Amino acid sequence: MKSAMTNECSGNLSSYSFFFLGVAIGTSAALLLAPMSGQEIRTSIRRRTHSGAQAVRTRLGQTREKATALMEDVHEVVDSHLQQLENEKERIAAALRAGREAYRSATAAETGLG
Repeated sequence: MKSAMTNECSGNLSSYSFFFLGVAIGTSAALLLAPMSGQEIRTSIRRRTHSGAQAVRTRLGQTREKATALMEDVHEVVDSHLQQLENEKERIAAALRAGREAYRSATAAETGLG
């Protein structure tokens, strides 16, 4: 389970790295190939940077939601297993009490007969 979470986190980091690399390459290409004035280039860069930042915020929000849902699922599973363990513990304790009582009864019956 831990390796799956690590792989997902690594995948997210890798996605972000590729995203920012793409932004840098795209910006560089735009600066070199587009026949725009300095003001137009700055406006374009500002717009693209804002768009990229918004995409990162959206992805971060989605990742946060997934992590929260995963943690809730983990808590449910752990709580379920803890309850099962508690039930099993009570069942074993009751069996031990019954065994002790049966032993005491058998011992008392033998002592009373002998």
